[in-house]
Formats: sequence, C-alpha cells, structure tokens
Amino acid sequence: MKRTLLVRTIPIFFVSYVILLLLFSQFGQYYLKPFEGVFRWEIDFFFPQFKVSSLQIEDYGGQQMVSLTVRLTENVIKHDGTVLHTVGRPYTSKTIAVNEYLHPIIILAILAAWPAITLRDRFKVLFLVLPFLLIVEMLDIPLVLATRSDEAMRANLLNDPSAGTGLASYWVAFMHTGGRAALSILAIGLAFGCLYLGRSRQKKTPASAPPTKGEPLRAAKVGRNDPCPCGSGRKYKNCCGLK
Repeated sequence: MKRTLLVRTIPIFFVSYVILLLLFSQFGQYYLKPFEGVFRWEIDFFFPQFKVSSLQIEDYGGQQMVSLTVRLTENVIKHDGTVLHTVGRPYTSKTIAVNEYLHPIIILAILAAWPAITLRDRFKVLFLVLPFLLIVEMLDIPLVLATRSDEAMRANLLNDPSAGTGLASYWVAFMHTGGRAALSILAIGLAFGCLYLGRSRQKKTPASAPPTKGEPLRAAKVGRNDPCPCGSGRKYKNCCGLK
C-alpha cells in the first residue's frame, strides 16, 4: 500500500514542479512585488553601510535576474587611516530569478503531491505556510545579494583578504548548495505540522460513560420482595439482593 502511494506521489510532484517552473518563468516578475518593501527594509537594517537604490527583476543576457543596486551611505576608512570619499558609490549584485522562485515552486509541488489530504486541508496548509515562506524568502535573496555587494566593497576598497570568508558568506554558499530546497521543505513541513497539531487538539476527549443500570444505591431501602431497582423485573431478593 505504501509503495503504491509513493509511486503515485512522486510523478505528481515532478509534474507539478515542471508546470510551476514554467508558470513562474513567465509571470515570476510579479512575485517579487509583495516582498520588495520587506527586502529593502531588511537590507537597510542589517547592512547600514548601504542604502537600497533599486531591487528588480531584469533581463540580463537573455536570462531573468534579480538585480540589487545599493549605494554606500558613508565614507570608507582604510586600515592605515586613509579616508575614501565613497558616499553614494553604487554596487550591483545579481542572481538568477529562479533562485527566488524555487521556494514557492517546491512548496506548492509538495502540497499538490501530498497524499491522503482533502482539498480543504490543502488550502489550510497553503494559508499556514505563508508566514514561513516570508521568513524563508527573507533568509535568501536579500541576504545573498547584500552580502555579495559587501564582499565586493571590501575587496575593491579595502583590499580585505578576508572578504568572502565571513559567516554571511558561508550562508550564501549554503543557499547555493541545497539550502534553498532544505528551507522550502522545512517551511512546508512546519505548515503541515501546524495543521496536524491543531487537528489533534480539536479532537474531543472521550465522553464519560453514562451511569449504567448496575448496582442499586445501597442508601435506598428496598424491600426483599420489591422489584429490583436494576430493572431486571425480578424481585430484589433474587437479583441484586443476592450480592
């Protein structure tokens, strides 16, 4: 049974993945819009040396790219104390647009292929996964592009040999070596976890069993020849009175 379920699930996932990839390739430029404001705020907050000038999807050599242009907000001071007048100097970094689309593509493909779940529950999971998708996207494109701009700035202006070896640089490497898929799977997994956790909490506890017609109340005085209170129709002395 499990093998049959797996055989059905895998083709659905791959077909959904291909269809979603084609759709996002055509209309993915609209996907960036809801995140643009959040991404700009994130870069300005975590990289105060930069001010976002533009963040957009553009065609570059026949391929869609997410392009970030930032400008330095302060003059750079070299290690020997030399002040470089660099305020306003631009830095641009790019990454292929599919890197941003990959999260919703994987999430929606898994949701479409998930076995033994109703259409109503799929919509619930879709709603539950949205905050996780936002977090995943914030951990990806803005950090990757801003880190690349920071590496370029340090290498060009400061001749910093450690540029590209910081924690942020390792995070960028992780994202490009399977990290995106891992975060997407984690996001949809957390959404399904919330669904099943909520369902388990909604289950009512077993109702207490109603009182049975067992022993009569000992406090009640029943004559030996009276009908037995248990409802058997026999006299008390020949029924519960024998106990």
